[in-house]
Amino acid sequence: KGGTGLERRRDVDWVRTASMLGVIFLHASSGFVSRPSRFSLLGMTPALLCNQAARFSVPVFFLLSGLGLGLSRREAGLPGFWLRRIRRSVLPYVLWSAFYFLQSSHFRVSALVSHGGLRAFGRLLLTGGAASHLWFLPVLLQLYLLYPALKWCMRACPLATLVLSFLISLYCTLVICVPLPFPPWWRVRLWRL
Repeated sequence: KGGTGLERRRDVDWVRTASMLGVIFLHASSGFVSRPSRFSLLGMTPALLCNQAARFSVPVFFLLSGLGLGLSRREAGLPGFWLRRIRRSVLPYVLWSAFYFLQSSHFRVSALVSHGGLRAFGRLLLTGGAASHLWFLPVLLQLYLLYPALKWCMRACPLATLVLSFLISLYCTLVICVPLPFPPWWRVRLWRL
């Protein structure tokens, strides 16, 4: 048994492995996406094709996280749930964000003060802006915040919860992807969230 009270599932391990490889392809190809190439398939360079084919990987990691939470047999209550999330996700995120924040100022205290200090650090924590590859942690933490309420809603009114979730997702997609008359400040904030 693993630490979550679940039997080890090979199918989940295979999906996790495929997602890890996808993330590696995503990052490895990103530096080459905008470079010209003599080869093209469906109007895309090989790097862009690899990059786009690997886009499944990050959403799958979010789904696997939710699957793990949903299948977990632990019923330690909300305090236990939050303590595990803080230990496994929040603390490492805060520590790595602090490291990148300090690194950006070359570890000089005077530079930290000129960059806005704790207020700027707090803003970076909320947005995942301390380093570009940390963006997914604030998203994951938002999902962890919503999870207990979503779990309750799914038990109480599953159909209404699914329909409302779909409508919220559709609205967010429209705001981000379709040129509708939404205020620019809302589009930027929604993209961050």
